[in-house]
Amino acid sequence: MTVIAKNPGSARLVTVEKVERVRGEVPVVREIRVRALNEDLSAHADVAGAARVPLRANAGLMSFGFMLNGPGFILEPTEAELLLASDEAHREVIRRYRNGRDLAQGARGVYLIDFGLRTEEEARRYPVLFDIVRTRVKPARDAVRDTPSRERWWQFARTRGDLRDALRGLTRYIGTVETARHRFFTFLEADIAPDHMVVALASSDAFHLGVLSSSIHVTWALTAGGRMGVRDTPRYNKGPCFEAFPFPDASHDQRSRVADLGERIDVHRRDAQARDTGATMTAMYHVVEKLRAGTALSPADRRIHDVAACSVLRELHDELDAAVAEAYGWSWPEPPALILERLVALHDRRVEEEAVGTIRWLRPEYQRPRFGVEVDDANAAPTLDLPTTPTTVTGAGAVIAPAPWPSDAIGQITVLRSMAAMTPVSIEEAVQRLVGAKRDIVHRHLETLAMLGEVRDVGGGRYAVASGTI
Repeated sequence: MTVIAKNPGSARLVTVEKVERVRGEVPVVREIRVRALNEDLSAHADVAGAARVPLRANAGLMSFGFMLNGPGFILEPTEAELLLASDEAHREVIRRYRNGRDLAQGARGVYLIDFGLRTEEEARRYPVLFDIVRTRVKPARDAVRDTPSRERWWQFARTRGDLRDALRGLTRYIGTVETARHRFFTFLEADIAPDHMVVALASSDAFHLGVLSSSIHVTWALTAGGRMGVRDTPRYNKGPCFEAFPFPDASHDQRSRVADLGERIDVHRRDAQARDTGATMTAMYHVVEKLRAGTALSPADRRIHDVAACSVLRELHDELDAAVAEAYGWSWPEPPALILERLVALHDRRVEEEAVGTIRWLRPEYQRPRFGVEVDDANAAPTLDLPTTPTTVTGAGAVIAPAPWPSDAIGQITVLRSMAAMTPVSIEEAVQRLVGAKRDIVHRHLETLAMLGEVRDVGGGRYAVASGTI
């Protein structure tokens, strides 16, 4: 059990050697003092707190792939090729299929019968394929307790209608393996059906591929995402890893540079895989990791290094990191702790911007009609529904009524800034006036607003809206 004091004045993070105790003492490797520790006992920026608040800008683009609930939909390459040759209409339903292992270790070349959202009557228009699924899938589905899976046996257990809608009209999209030691992103052609262990981003923009492939995003994802299994393998959870991640507001030239490097990295890896099937993503990034660490390469590593030009791949990633940092307006290289501090601060600023209607959509032509109707008026100011009684009188003489504490960070930051605009407010006063507010969260939001120049400390532990920001 881990116990942490509530609202401590300061905290210590102590790192010790993994050795047996000697006379009750353990050698201390490092000790640092911080204002507070995060819930995961880290001392860097509160990524976990920020990652719980998604950004509207990233909405509706990322999804897990299809959950089949049975291998009967899968076709081996020879069978699929015969079926495709026998009837041109089969191309509307038969798709290439990739799971996480295909992306990381090399594609098996299998296909999938995908009736999508078609009704049974519509699926029967492909009689040969319908009969294959009825023979291979229906008997097992008849025995399941899940009613939708049993009744709609010709469809996948999770058909992902939202993903299908988002991918419509795209020639390619971005995929990554949900659980993997090495975090990489790659373009997949639109006809490829992703498995549920593949996380798919409905974007054909190489700028997005480049940003996600940078060590800036990977640093965020490794911190915000979960871990799985005895090996503690990193897991890419789409909510905290992607939906809460703030992309840079890059210039045209910066976007072009990042996109170009993203494309070059993707082509470099594809070319290596075409030369040698042993040059898998896992193998290539295992070698790149050793090159960065200065670790000696084994004979097997050396072979992959030579066939995949891993030193060039590493250099391309180094160039990409510098280009993405420039797009953020940051110097490079920077330590991970500073990267996380900057990303959390930028996330919180974007949350505040989105509260008043400024949303930096990743795919505006797709997202705005679906997710932005009620907030697209960038001039619309948020309103506060404050009760009229009872009231609280501040030291400055202003009368402010108690109000409920919003459940989301956007509302919380907005109400705190509005309070500071009325009269200087301290953390304790804000907690008293906002029913259900927690002191540590109020403190973090006010510090973030102060860091962004939205409020300033006017003395006595009180914050007021900075001049020129109203």
